[in-house]
Amino acid sequence: MDQPPFTIKVEPHTDRNRRFRWGVYDTGRLLDNSLQSFATVREARADAENFVRALVNKRRTIQLQTDSEAMARLPFAPSAGYVLDE
Repeated sequence: MDQPPFTIKVEPHTDRNRRFRWGVYDTGRLLDNSLQSFATVREARADAENFVRALVNKRRTIQLQTDSEAMARLPFAPSAGYVLDE
């Protein structure tokens, strides 16, 4: 599976000096940003990376559920050992 095209941007907080906030973008579109600010760029980036990991896991889970539902709608069970006549 290809890695989603997420981009993390950590920027200085506009209202608080010496604090940082993150934004996560998907192909240039803002998905979410941090509600809190962080003391360092490293802390902000680590929090953003955790957010992206959770997002990727959620999307994978949704995809697996979708795949399972599609398999359940097939008129036969591919894993049941059926052999197709040639």
